[in-house]
Amino acid sequence: VGMVTWMIFWMRKAGRTMKATLQGGVDRALEAGTVWALVLVGFVSVAREGVETTLLLWSMVQSFGDAPSAILGAALGLVVAVLAGWLLARGAVRLDLSRFFTWTGGFLVVIAAGVLAYALSDLQEAGVVPGPFTAAAPLDAAGSVLVGWGGLPFGWAFDVTAVIRPDSALAVLLQATVGFMPRMSWLQVIAWVLYIAIVGTLFVRGLRRPAPRPTSSSVPASSSSAMPVTTESAATRAASTASPTPEGAS
Repeated sequence: VGMVTWMIFWMRKAGRTMKATLQGGVDRALEAGTVWALVLVGFVSVAREGVETTLLLWSMVQSFGDAPSAILGAALGLVVAVLAGWLLARGAVRLDLSRFFTWTGGFLVVIAAGVLAYALSDLQEAGVVPGPFTAAAPLDAAGSVLVGWGGLPFGWAFDVTAVIRPDSALAVLLQATVGFMPRMSWLQVIAWVLYIAIVGTLFVRGLRRPAPRPTSSSVPASSSSAMPVTTESAATRAASTASPTPEGAS
C-alpha cells in the first residue's frame, strides 16, 4: 500500500513535467553530438518504468495470492503497451501525458484502497486485528456475527454472498479493480473510505497547483550564448555615443 501510494503522488508530479523533461534530455543528447547519449536516456526511462511495474506486480501477487492471473494480466498489459508504443511511434495516436497520469493516478487510489482493505481482511482472519473472526465480534442470539449497523465496529458491514459468490469471476474482477468483496467487515469499509477520502483529496489538491515553469537550464545553448554578444554590442554602442570626439575635445 505504501509503495502504491508513493507511485500515485510520483505520477501526479511527473505527469506534469515528464514531456518537458524528456524533451530536454533529448535536446541535450543531440547537442552533445552522440547517439549513445540518446540511447542511454531512452534506456534509463524505460528501465525505471519497468522496475516500478515489476514492484507493483509483485505487491499485487503478494496481496491477492493469484500468481497465474497476475502473470496473465502482466502479459496482456505488455501486449497493449507494445501496441500503444507502435501506434505512438507512427503518429496514429497522440497521448496527453498529463491527463493520462491524472486518470491513472486516480484509478490507483481506488486500487490501493482495495489492497488495504484486503490486507485488513487477512489480519482479521489471523486474529491480529479485531474482527468477525475474533472474540470481539458482536453476535446475535444464534451465535452468528451481526451484519449491518448492529455489527459495528468489529462485525460485518454487509454480506451479499448469496448474490455474488466469492469465487465467481465478477467477485474476482471487483476485488482486483475497486477492492470490493461480497462480504466485508466494518474495519475494511472504514479503511477503504478513509484511504480514498484522504489520499484522493491530497491527489486532487496537488492537481490544482500550477505546473512548474521551465528552468533556465532548458533554454537552448545557442540562445544563451547569443545573449552576451548582444549585450556587449549594445554597451559598446552606448559608450561610443557618450564619449567625446577628438574635435570636441580640442
